[in-house]
Amino acid sequence: MNKIKYALALCVLSVSSTVNAFETFNTEQSIITELVKCSNPRVLPASQNSAALYGCIGGLGETVKIFINGNSGSNTIRNFRFMWNEYTTSSISGTSAAQDKDVAESWLLSVSERYFKSESNEIKNHFFNSTDNKKFTNDNYTIEYTFHRGPSINERLLTITKNN
Repeated sequence: MNKIKYALALCVLSVSSTVNAFETFNTEQSIITELVKCSNPRVLPASQNSAALYGCIGGLGETVKIFINGNSGSNTIRNFRFMWNEYTTSSISGTSAAQDKDVAESWLLSVSERYFKSESNEIKNHFFNSTDNKKFTNDNYTIEYTFHRGPSINERLLTITKNN
């Protein structure tokens, strides 16, 4: 019986990894943890004054980040954020910077497969090669890319929100 339950759970995860809308906060954070192989996910549960927050940080320089922001008072998602802080000075070693870009590319591939598969090449190219802010939309999501240049870091951010 446990084998059947396990097989059913795997089927649900397989199907849900290609769904076209956010799942519940709890389900979505579990799926993302598995998709990006997050080794140390953090969840701040909702409280009376704040919504739930999921975070995963990756890369040797800890420059690749995923955040799922919940909605207050429910198990729903307000937005999903994918960030890569690209160092422009020697704040982290060249090896760490290159490894972090590899992690960012890998995680972005996983995220794109989940939320914007048909637009993934265009969004990936824009994310890694452009400093122009841009909004992408598909039937289910609005994906907003923003770029901020700092004194020693470029912040590249995708914010994904569900369309109404």
